[in-house]
Amino acid sequence: MKPTRRNRTVARFLALLVVCGAATSAFVPPARAADHVTFVGVAPDQEYRDADARLIAFLQKASGYSIDRRLPVSYGDAIALVLDLNKRKVDYLARLTPYACVAAEMLGADFDVLGTYQSKATNTKTYHSYFVVNRETFRKTMHPNSTEAVVPRLEEIPEYLRRLQSSSPPKFVYHDKFSTSSYFLPSLHFRLHRVFAMDQPVESLIAIDAKKLDVKSSSMLVEEVAKNNATLSAVWDGTKSKYEDTPDLRAAFGNLVYFIQLSNLLPNDLLVASASLGKTKIQALHTALQSARKPTPSAPQGERIDVGDFAWWEDINDAHEANVALADLRREAAASPAPVPIRLEEATDPKLEELVQAARQAIRLAGTEFVLFDPDFHKTADIVWKLTPIHDGAVLLKSSIDLPPDIAPQEFAISFTSPEDLTVRIGALIHNRLNRIRYVWPYQDRVPTVIRDVDFALPRASGLRVARITWVDPAKNEFNEGANFNTEVADSDFYKFQLRPNPAFEFDPMSNAAYRVVLVRPAIATWWLKMFTYAFVTLLLLAAAWAVWELSRRPRKPAVLTPAADKPSP
Repeated sequence: MKPTRRNRTVARFLALLVVCGAATSAFVPPARAADHVTFVGVAPDQEYRDADARLIAFLQKASGYSIDRRLPVSYGDAIALVLDLNKRKVDYLARLTPYACVAAEMLGADFDVLGTYQSKATNTKTYHSYFVVNRETFRKTMHPNSTEAVVPRLEEIPEYLRRLQSSSPPKFVYHDKFSTSSYFLPSLHFRLHRVFAMDQPVESLIAIDAKKLDVKSSSMLVEEVAKNNATLSAVWDGTKSKYEDTPDLRAAFGNLVYFIQLSNLLPNDLLVASASLGKTKIQALHTALQSARKPTPSAPQGERIDVGDFAWWEDINDAHEANVALADLRREAAASPAPVPIRLEEATDPKLEELVQAARQAIRLAGTEFVLFDPDFHKTADIVWKLTPIHDGAVLLKSSIDLPPDIAPQEFAISFTSPEDLTVRIGALIHNRLNRIRYVWPYQDRVPTVIRDVDFALPRASGLRVARITWVDPAKNEFNEGANFNTEVADSDFYKFQLRPNPAFEFDPMSNAAYRVVLVRPAIATWWLKMFTYAFVTLLLLAAAWAVWELSRRPRKPAVLTPAADKPSP
């Protein structure tokens, strides 16, 4: 009887294990299809589509992946798609223009750059950007009395635009805000030479009219300038060679324009792979690109694309010049924050002068965007500091942001042992406690975005105040104040703060209008610190109550009665 009962117990236990295992497996998500990859690539024409098809066929053959192709309309759409795939941990490969690649990185896309391609137009893996100007207009404007052949120089472009702006702003045309050669590089050159998209010149600033054409490639940009429908545009080597080397196009348009080279060297389109693929698979893709250049009996010249401008793809580690150009572009795109001048109120007390000097040294030595306000150079101070002595060895520092005016000042009580110690303490305060001023990134017009380069996070729904300003002289921090409006943080991560859309935002990277945001640091106290504070206060109150209770229940000492002296007998 005993063995039978034991067998039943074991059988029941095993049945329970089977049921639990089946229930658990039902809730385990299916394994991700590791061999399925999405390919992202903007294809403005059939040549691009055919070139991508050959690249995908090679990658499928080399890796064994099943690759589905997605064709975003623009590079802005491609960046948004890559960020979405990245967020959902979907494996992808993408062919991106250099600035689209860098912009996606800045916004938090996590991928590895695999390779770049050999261009038929440049016979290298890099290219240049060129301003396009009308020959006749340029000659009449810049060299009206010259009898020799005109050789235009890049340094002449700002003056050329200045002379043409007397009647109306000269017109600059482009086709995609994320085009590296047609938009990003020209925008850097314009800003450097104080050229902005605006209705009319402002003091020393040069006005242009920047217009987006509804075209998919840069070819029409040349023709618009040749026809004098636009003053200026910018194209890359491939478009330039097309209008110089094709007889019909050269006769119709190429001979009517000058191509003026910008100095920056750029990498060709880049092939990237999402980090979600894993290091082993990414390395296998690098190896496949490297082996593609090795001759085989069936392909003596290695695997080639030979479609449009694409000759072949090569591993980025074997394309040193392109790698260096990409690194330079990253530095150009990740510009330093705009300087924020701080004005220190003059000391009225001679004893305070040394402390004011210590604060000045703290600003100078902090190495941040904060700079000392120079009344002979700067027109406006963004922040005003006031030092007030509290007692010996302590001061109160009040930091007020002038724009927008409704940001509450910050006040810090600082103890110190010497002026040098005060410099160190204020330097630490700058890095760890002070609010920061940043500008909305003008390239992302779908979701207002501030590129994050501060060491503190802003939680969702954090209220922010935005001020629209119009630059008069950015170098001297001279601007006109515009409207202020409220917004809040819609989302944030290590790379960006995304704000709630607002009709007041109007984005144009070439404009002299900008949107200033004060990033207010969250309160230092966190939930656990608050919890321990409450617990500590509660314990103190309990200890006090216990002490009172103990005192109340302690027995009183009985009174000692002194015996009365014996009275003398009568």
